[in-house]
Amino acid sequence: DLELKDIPYDEEGVMWAAAKITENDVSEYIRKAVSNNKYLQEKKLLQKASETGALAAKGNILPKITATYSHGWDAGESIDAAEGRITVSASMDVFPLFNKAANAVKADRSAMIQQYYYDDAEASLKTKIISSYENLDTYPAALRAAADNMSYARLVYEQSVEKYEYDRVSVSDLIDAEVGYAEARYQFESTYYNMLKEMTNFAYLTGNSGIQKKEEE
Repeated sequence: DLELKDIPYDEEGVMWAAAKITENDVSEYIRKAVSNNKYLQEKKLLQKASETGALAAKGNILPKITATYSHGWDAGESIDAAEGRITVSASMDVFPLFNKAANAVKADRSAMIQQYYYDDAEASLKTKIISSYENLDTYPAALRAAADNMSYARLVYEQSVEKYEYDRVSVSDLIDAEVGYAEARYQFESTYYNMLKEMTNFAYLTGNSGIQKKEEE
């Protein structure tokens, strides 16, 4: 026979905690998570470093610019009448040019790849947070329904046990009631633990401290 003692689960407290989470807009959780996520911060540093490397590589293929200034005069000529001349010239190493251009293309491609990795990691985090948030928004109703169904199944089982003692139901009917209660109880426990698991997952994704507890009134 199934044990009919009350299950020591605080479904009301868990539903209250989930409701407190979904009181805030999901965009606020996403904003904080993106700012504080260590993995994303590492990806951002790599992306910035790649951008700097790409700029440096492009700078290496630019020509070198030099400027000279000369000022002279002939004997017997006044200094004020002397002319000054500025000469600007550009030079570029021809043979290493192709290697430098190839390095610039490689560095630019690396920067693009790192940007893709960062964008992909950020999008993945946002998707996981939204999914977890939506689950937490629906779990309280599911848990309430599972609790009500378990209570009803327990009542049916208790009545069947009582009726069986007076030969008012068959053994088959009693077994059906027992199985129904066992299934309802399993469904409630699964929903309860899955809800706790989702709350823990949401706290991990967003960096929140964890599950809030309802204060006793």
